[in-house]
Amino acid sequence: MKRYLSLIKRHEKKRLENSIRQLAAELESRENMANMLNKMSVRFLSNDEETFDEKMTAGVKFITDMMDLDNMSVFRNFMAPDGVHTSQIYRWDREADGTAAARPELEDIAISHLAHDWADIMSGKKIVNGPVRAMEGLSALEHFGVASAFIVPVQMNNEYGGFVVFENSQIERYYSDESVKAMRSAAFLCANTVIRAEMEKKIKDSLDNAKSASQAKSDFLANMSHEIRTPLNAIIGMTRIGKSAADMERMLYCLIKIEDASKHLFGVINDILDVSKIEAGKFELAPTEFNFEKMLQRVVNVVNFRVDEKEQQLTVYVDKNIPRFIVGDEQRLAQIITNILGNAIKFTPKKGAICINTYFLGEKDGETKIKISVKDTGIGISFEQQAKLFRSFQQAETGTFNKFGGTGLGLSISKSIVEMMGGEIWVESEIGKGAVFAFTIQVKRGEQRNRAYLRHAADWKKLRVLIVDDEAYILKDLKGIVEGFGALCDTADNAQDALKLVRKNGGYHIYFVDWKMPEMDGIKLTKELKKTARTPENPLAIMVSSADISSISVLAKQAGVDEFLQKPLFPSTIADIISEYLGVPAQKPEETNVDPPGVFDGRRVLIAEDVEINCEILLALLEQTKIEIDFAVNGAEAVRMFAEAPDKYEMIFMDVQMPEMDGYEATRRIRASDAATAKTIPIIAMTANVFKGDIERCLEAGMDGHVGKPIDLDALFEYLNKYLQKYDNKSGEYIRGRLTVEKKL
Repeated sequence: MKRYLSLIKRHEKKRLENSIRQLAAELESRENMANMLNKMSVRFLSNDEETFDEKMTAGVKFITDMMDLDNMSVFRNFMAPDGVHTSQIYRWDREADGTAAARPELEDIAISHLAHDWADIMSGKKIVNGPVRAMEGLSALEHFGVASAFIVPVQMNNEYGGFVVFENSQIERYYSDESVKAMRSAAFLCANTVIRAEMEKKIKDSLDNAKSASQAKSDFLANMSHEIRTPLNAIIGMTRIGKSAADMERMLYCLIKIEDASKHLFGVINDILDVSKIEAGKFELAPTEFNFEKMLQRVVNVVNFRVDEKEQQLTVYVDKNIPRFIVGDEQRLAQIITNILGNAIKFTPKKGAICINTYFLGEKDGETKIKISVKDTGIGISFEQQAKLFRSFQQAETGTFNKFGGTGLGLSISKSIVEMMGGEIWVESEIGKGAVFAFTIQVKRGEQRNRAYLRHAADWKKLRVLIVDDEAYILKDLKGIVEGFGALCDTADNAQDALKLVRKNGGYHIYFVDWKMPEMDGIKLTKELKKTARTPENPLAIMVSSADISSISVLAKQAGVDEFLQKPLFPSTIADIISEYLGVPAQKPEETNVDPPGVFDGRRVLIAEDVEINCEILLALLEQTKIEIDFAVNGAEAVRMFAEAPDKYEMIFMDVQMPEMDGYEATRRIRASDAATAKTIPIIAMTANVFKGDIERCLEAGMDGHVGKPIDLDALFEYLNKYLQKYDNKSGEYIRGRLTVEKKL
């Protein structure tokens, strides 16, 4: 019995010792896992100079080493139109010795492709723990070489969640309860660390963007200060010089400089206003029918003097398939081209080349697609700089402004206009290799689309034309235009070769002669051509130049020059000159009605304006019309003057912002008065408030129209013509007055 009891005691002691050892081992394992998780946390939260990848590589290694794992991945779930999708956002790979790039094939895939019963896995109803081939619906994991896996669903920002996959590539195994607990904790640490890193990056990016935006606007304000102060300095300085000028020529020079500076300042202000309209959603297009080529000519005429100053080559190609007349916003289209062309001139060095190309891209559902590009041989733009070009307040780089000036708004405005026209705008460029700015627009054909360049079916084939120019591109372009009309054409790149052609072939009907050529200029050559060529009689000599030739026009005409053309040349201009030579009557321009001075003699208007200089300008502009003007210095005085003599005035121009009473209230009171003319007298707003909302507010107050400041003379004259009438003694009827005034003081 004693022996039996002794055996029992030894057995119990041994069992107890085993239990103690097992418990100690479990406690040690738990302590090791706790230490491991603590080390992971410390590694993930360390604030040293390590990168995110370095931290994750070191941190994940603690759990993968302890569990003898080969891979660990973090996935994020998100909603897609066809259900829940997921993406691998982090991957740890033992073979890569740490953090590895996420697999491209595991980006944005339907979560059902990974497991058919994924909802049960995410909710915890189904536990993925063990050999993959032994579990249904996990063939996708097996496809990626996973032998064993443990999947831990995790919550991410309380949105759709995500999951972490712990993997073995070679060993098929089940993970113990202690291992599972450790991997669950590690999963949350890893997922939260990845999410925190993403959030920190977003915060940093947002802060960087905010700083960049703040810096860009600071740079913009500095640029604007320079852009505004520069013309103001010219205006103030030239005004002082003009006041002290002793002769009229010097004074006129100062006035021209003041006008140029004022136009530049007005352009800067318009850019700012356009951006404000775009950002406020108030920017609108005003489609009209216009001649596409004539629009291009007007744009070129505006910038030609700058091209001439830098001795640049400017060519224009107009696709013959583009309708001559299109329906669109002519002013805004010209604004885009002017801006891009202006930049090309600015950033292209002296004697560089610039080409405007236009292409017909087809027609569909009544919409014509046109592409316009401007190519230059300028300084070029890097790929990084190109990304900034179409943003408001930014240029390609800060140093660009210091060297070339500009507001940095033009391309941003152009992009908005192009998109409103149903097109897109882009740039192709490399540093030092120039740039191509191109855009497309959608327009409608105009009703006058059938009008051709040529005015009648004259026999152009009998015409012989000689073109003389030392620039090869001019010879090529002009020859293409002339031969396109059916005429015979020869070319020469110098005066001596031209004279040889005349001696060999006889005289030509038409000569296009460049002014500035080496050895013998165009004036001397024209004189020789007219003297050498006896036939045909009365040949036409046309002098061509990119420069202003007004200074030598008298001398040129004495030498036999009949017409003058400025480069670049357009097909319609060539067609008009040659048609006139053939005796074809010119197409009648739109009729214009010109009235003599005093057209509004005896008519009386009231102008409410509180700024004295504006009153002086209006008096000077309208002086020759003999119109009688009374001025009110504010809205209250305008109401009083109208009330005292309601039949005295035939029209009222009303400023909006005035002391005592503004123009809106003054208009409402006039309309509400008992005078017989109160409801019918035309009241036109004359204000610097030019946004759409401002115009609508004027109309809501009872005004009949709007004239913007600086005073838009065309609009001012249009309203005078519309509302002021004069009595025709012959017909015994009142007719509208028509006014054309010299638009300068």
